[in-house]
Amino acid sequence: MLYSEYTGKAIRGLNAMFLLLGRSLINREIELPLFDENAGVEQYGLLKDLLLRLLAEITDPAVPFTSAPDRKEACPVCSYRYICGTQWVVK
Repeated sequence: MLYSEYTGKAIRGLNAMFLLLGRSLINREIELPLFDENAGVEQYGLLKDLLLRLLAEITDPAVPFTSAPDRKEACPVCSYRYICGTQWVVK
């Protein structure tokens, strides 16, 4: 999305991928498509709105960080538990 904004290229012409950074072998299997091939531009709009809201919340000093209210339910399945410091929580 940043590339599209910077270059003016249409979102439809771009091919974004998730990179699975936890993998030990770097090959084609480390990439997953952001959306399936039938995704519409509206899905990119929803993603852009979500990312901008999330970034606004992260950078707003008036919004303190809090972990999930029910840690036993949320934390064991969360991909960010090591960043948050809740990797010790188990169900």
